Amino acid sequence: MKTTSTALVALCLLNWASCSKTECPREEQDAAVGEESFAEIPLLVETEYGPVRGVIGDSSRIFRGIAYAAPPVGALRFAAPQPPKKWSEPPEPVPTLCPQFSEEVVTGIIGDEACLTLDVWTPIKAPDGLLPVMVWIHGGGYTAGSGYLAEAFLPTRDVIVVAVNYRLGVLGFLAHPALTEEGGGTSGNYGIEDQRFALEWVRDNIEAFGGDPDNVTIFGESAGGAAVASQLWSSRSAGLFHRAIMQSGNLFGRGVKTLEDAEAQGERLAAALACDTEPDVVDCLRSLSFDQLLNAPIVASYRPCFDGVVFEKEFLTAIKNREINLVPTMVGSNSLEGLGFVLDLVDMTEEQYIDRIETTYPENADELLSLYPVSKYITPQYAYSAMMSHGSFNCSCRRAARALTEAGADVYLYYYSWGWAFHAAELALLFGVGAFPEEQVVSSALKDYWTQFAKTGNPNGGELPQWPRFETESESYMNIGFSIEAGSGFLRDECDFWDEL
Repeated sequence: MKTTSTALVALCLLNWASCSKTECPREEQDAAVGEESFAEIPLLVETEYGPVRGVIGDSSRIFRGIAYAAPPVGALRFAAPQPPKKWSEPPEPVPTLCPQFSEEVVTGIIGDEACLTLDVWTPIKAPDGLLPVMVWIHGGGYTAGSGYLAEAFLPTRDVIVVAVNYRLGVLGFLAHPALTEEGGGTSGNYGIEDQRFALEWVRDNIEAFGGDPDNVTIFGESAGGAAVASQLWSSRSAGLFHRAIMQSGNLFGRGVKTLEDAEAQGERLAAALACDTEPDVVDCLRSLSFDQLLNAPIVASYRPCFDGVVFEKEFLTAIKNREINLVPTMVGSNSLEGLGFVLDLVDMTEEQYIDRIETTYPENADELLSLYPVSKYITPQYAYSAMMSHGSFNCSCRRAARALTEAGADVYLYYYSWGWAFHAAELALLFGVGAFPEEQVVSSALKDYWTQFAKTGNPNGGELPQWPRFETESESYMNIGFSIEAGSGFLRDECDFWDEL
């Protein structure tokens, strides 16, 4: 079933802002190392599976397309990831996407199943010791995206970045009773298991790139943030990471699909593809092209499911019992999260706004209209966007901060409000540098806070404003926007309403 991502998110992910040397002094100074430094930099690195070759980019050494698992094809489709075959010569890196829909090609589908690869970004100058590692898990609703980054300036802050591909959509999250039987009680979490397998690769190989396997931070945005929460949840990932950052995504909003629901969806897909009448439904599903699987004529929603194996206990129960991977955690969201999802409501009138709320929330319409009156916003569309931002993104971050704090983790909550702070807007400045001075200040703050947290588990350090640790009484947080300052009582009235809804 085709899933359409917003154009705004795609632009933010793919089009990093550029700048001149005079506009970006810190970034350019970090990148401008002398020729004499190049001799110190190994561009051929030996991994447990074979050698890989890197290149020197504008701000980093870059190693692209490293296979961390075997291609999940044939009998490995709809199965746990397995080690790749070893190689003796550095392979030619080929950027890969896992199969997904795209409007840019005639067939409507791009990618290849041989996509379980990762990229490694290291500082351009050889470090004196092992560096903290930041493992990026991309978003895209579990159906789109890739670990490919056009540029990543984070290594200029003395960290190593690893960006991971994982199986998406039907190939990453299909559950079916026959697959569950074959998988020893689990199916439908292959994409999450791919991420864990990549973390095992980091544990076993990152030291060869100058990284510290005992100081690994996982961070992700949107579905990537929810995937970070999934790694916190899964006992199989214990010890593979030491800090976590969830950006505009977690598991405290939509909830988690049950294995039974996921299997029922898989049975509908098998029937739609005429595999339900075959002697071996799994063999039938594996014999189909990925185009046929993606184009199956059903309405489907693919995401992780609670299976009792990859995730042993229900999510909130596991947190309450402190049976998750408790590590220092940053969590946050953007001020205009909902705007990119309501672009079609640009002409909405106040009457239409009221009617939609009364129809969607008949028992709570009066309270919602009191919290989000049109008079408080520039247009009815913005009022609806604010309601969606708080209900679907911002307040789930407060719930995450509260639950993890009560479980015993050190938590830092943020609210990104710079400019058009729509869904994923912060990524351009986190991985890029900004196009003008004010934007570069925000970009630098993001990098400094994120990398300082990766180094120590605390985002504070240097000359940036002090970021208070989240406390349930004060609900303290850091606003990162036109002003960078700490606040308290995070959206208290709005989030109290959404928590009780």
